Amino acid sequence: MSYLCKRIVKQKKYYYLEEAFHYKDKLTKESVYLGSLSPSNDELFLAEEMLKRKCLAKEHVVLVPPLTEFIKNRTASIIEISKNARAKKLAKLSGKRKKDLKKKERELFFKPLTKLRLNEEIPTLKNFQSCFRYYDLELKKNEPITETKIHKMYSLLNGNTNAQISEESKNILHALSVWYKEKDDLIHPVEFAAKFHSKFLNLKPFEKYGTTLALLLMNYILEQKGFGFVNISSKRKSAYEKAIVAGAKEDFNLFTKFLIKEVIK
Repeated sequence: MSYLCKRIVKQKKYYYLEEAFHYKDKLTKESVYLGSLSPSNDELFLAEEMLKRKCLAKEHVVLVPPLTEFIKNRTASIIEISKNARAKKLAKLSGKRKKDLKKKERELFFKPLTKLRLNEEIPTLKNFQSCFRYYDLELKKNEPITETKIHKMYSLLNGNTNAQISEESKNILHALSVWYKEKDDLIHPVEFAAKFHSKFLNLKPFEKYGTTLALLLMNYILEQKGFGFVNISSKRKSAYEKAIVAGAKEDFNLFTKFLIKEVIK
């Protein structure tokens, strides 16, 4: 796993992005010098690309970006194995069976919402299906989440093609969008999806359907990054609630671990 290292030489700080791994039965290290100032996200992203090239020369792959806090190298490998196994399984299925699987995933997602709602209103099945049709169309474009997409999904869940939202909600969505753009591709996709879900629930941009939207947007990120659609069963309600409570305190570790288990499962 790559990590940001700070060294002090003659009372001056110097930053490096480093990766330690085994090469020819010996522990070795590759690094990229970042200067004397704390690097920006853009600088970290460029350094990550440089580090990958250095490590690839020694047949080592940097799996986890530097801003990832909770997903370590071994866990990232397990997630990748699970992701690849699902991709192979889907590749063997015919087009019709793929559609049947997707339909089943959607049905399994909607039914437990009544038990996962946390005293929250649940959209009607008709509105939910309309939202999912839009979700699938946008997913096919392979484009990131935007403020417009979130507003549209919220409107469809409400049964209103353009539901009005407050200026406060618009500002919250904009703040989320800025964070999304900054962290996209810098954090492991599963942790990125987990953090987005928690931040969305914490900021509460909408009065209704917050949990439903948070879960849909979390899945949008996962699917766009090549992972499977995650259904949280009613049996996992207690674990889900605990992870949400931790996320409300800006502790994203628990929800990330929770989501890792769901992704692998």
